[in-house]
Amino acid sequence: MAARGRGQRMLSFTMETVKGDAPPPSVQQPTPVFPVMERKPLPLTGGEEAEYLLALKQDFRGAMRSLPCFIQPLVTHRDVERYSDKYNRSEQMDKLLDWAPGEAPPTASD
Repeated sequence: MAARGRGQRMLSFTMETVKGDAPPPSVQQPTPVFPVMERKPLPLTGGEEAEYLLALKQDFRGAMRSLPCFIQPLVTHRDVERYSDKYNRSEQMDKLLDWAPGEAPPTASD
């Protein structure tokens, strides 16, 4: 039985409860990083036909991008707003508001 309380160092089991079974052997080597592959991957197909199909695919994608129906977004919006974005926006607004009525207002690119 295990001892309760502090200061007593005892094992949580006795040798009689083990009943003569040997403890498991210690491991001397680390476990493998990746599991053993059951099936090998297929080799890549090469040759003139594969290169021709790749070039044809790239040409097709380039032609599709040049069509007028391909619309690109003007500005990419971030999913998560950073903490520093608030201060960068306030500095830009300060530059826009810092002008006298007789002068031309500064542009946002300044």
